[in-house]
Order: sequence, then structure tokens, then C-alpha cells
Amino acid sequence: MKLISLGLVAAAMSVTALSSQAEEKPLLGLVSIAATEANNVRYINGAKKAAEELGWEVSVVDAAGSADQANAAIQNFAQRGAHAVVDLVFPASSIGAGLDAAKQANIPVVTWGGGLGLTVAATNGSGRRSPNR
Repeated sequence: MKLISLGLVAAAMSVTALSSQAEEKPLLGLVSIAATEANNVRYINGAKKAAEELGWEVSVVDAAGSADQANAAIQNFAQRGAHAVVDLVFPASSIGAGLDAAKQANIPVVTWGGGLGLTVAATNGSGRRSPNR
């Protein structure tokens, strides 16, 4: 799980590595469904450590289980010029407004548990529909 999580962070960072060289600290936005949940805490801490090693700034928004807050957070990251956004488990189908804002700003979004959807650059594989459904 740790390798997959850090892999998503690395994917988000590598997608934008070339464009980030002109700025001192590129911004990585993390949108968490519950920033105090144990798995999310581990993911956030790992992402912060990896980002720090690469000279990136990390901003975490706890959307408190609200897709509306998650959309607003992604839209805010787009306005702030984030270089990448990580969605921690909101289904891609519920964050369409945020994904659209990220797409308009050419910001890759990766998900941990949100599945693939419009403009999602990568996912860890969970959150997708089972072939039996």
C-alpha cells in the first residue's frame, strides 16, 4: 500500500517535473476525504516526506467527507496554480467540477481510491467498478 501511495505522488510530480523547474516550490494539493483517518494520515505523511525531498510544497485540505468541499478544494488548487492534485478516495464521478477546473488549468489529478474518470491522470486501481457489477 505504501509503495502504491508513494507511486501516485511520484506520478503526479513526474507529470509536471519539467514545467516546475522555473518555480522554487511547486505546489502539490492533497484533497482528503478525512485527513485524520489512519490510512489517509499515513498517505499524507508519506506524500509530505517525498515532496519535501523533491523541494515541493504540500497543501492538505480535509474535505470532511463532502464532495462539494472536495470540488471547491480542487478548484482552489487550480486557481493557486498547483502542479498536481491528489484525490484521496472521492469517486471521480463526484468531483467533476474540480476535475474540470484542473483540466482547464492543465493540472494532473491522481486518485487513491477514486477510480478513473474524466481527466484523472492515474489511480492506484481501487475505486473502480467490479466486472461483476
